[in-house]
Amino acid sequence: MGEIHSEYHDLNHHFSVSENAELNDLAIHHASYLSAMLKNLHDESSSLSEKHQHVTKALTLANARADIFEDLDKEACQQAAARKEKAMLESDLTEATDRKKHDADQQ
Repeated sequence: MGEIHSEYHDLNHHFSVSENAELNDLAIHHASYLSAMLKNLHDESSSLSEKHQHVTKALTLANARADIFEDLDKEACQQAAARKEKAMLESDLTEATDRKKHDADQQ
């Protein structure tokens, strides 16, 4: 009976050690897998951060261009209005000068 108990204990210990080794191997495998996943997520996060910075920069430049074109459009409208007013003043001046000449010619 002692011999059977001893064999049972030896077998139980052997299976326990084997089971623990398998569990350790499995744990190491999962730890490696999780570590690789974490590295991939970190790399993806870095990549997305770089893309976000690029998009933010592009958007800032696009907004600056839009502001510049808006300012240029306003300037062009102001210049057109100034040319129109100048033309009207020149026309008024020409008309007044012609009237004075006409009045002087009649006298």
